[in-house]
Amino acid sequence: MKQKQVLGMIAFSLVLVLTLNSVSAFGFGPFHFGDDLTDEEIQEMQEHKEAVRQAIDSNDYDSWKSLMQERINKLLDGLTQENFEKVVERHNKRVEFREAMDAARETGDYSEVRSLKEEMGFKGKGFKMQKNPDKGSCLE
Repeated sequence: MKQKQVLGMIAFSLVLVLTLNSVSAFGFGPFHFGDDLTDEEIQEMQEHKEAVRQAIDSNDYDSWKSLMQERINKLLDGLTQENFEKVVERHNKRVEFREAMDAARETGDYSEVRSLKEEMGFKGKGFKMQKNPDKGSCLE
């Protein structure tokens, strides 16, 4: 019975973490709406992640639940029309960027590819190039 509870908690945790990460990947997360995270926000995210990890490592369900509820509440607080409009705007910019990149690649206009990357603030090469690497956000 105990093993089933532990497995259930692990499964629930994985689903929750994957859901929150997916939501954050689309510009809507509990800590930000965009790529312009402040150092304080980055520090807050790292501290929260470490606290969750410590709760799991120490098998402290009450702490874990409290930390996860805090994160969920922040996410729910962000469900506003204004934030939705930001998500839509960011999505539209990404679609426009991807379409422009595809068109430039298809025509072999690699100077345009470089120009688009610079315009969007991407640094690096290849598939895993980073946008604002100092801030830690990656291109999807």
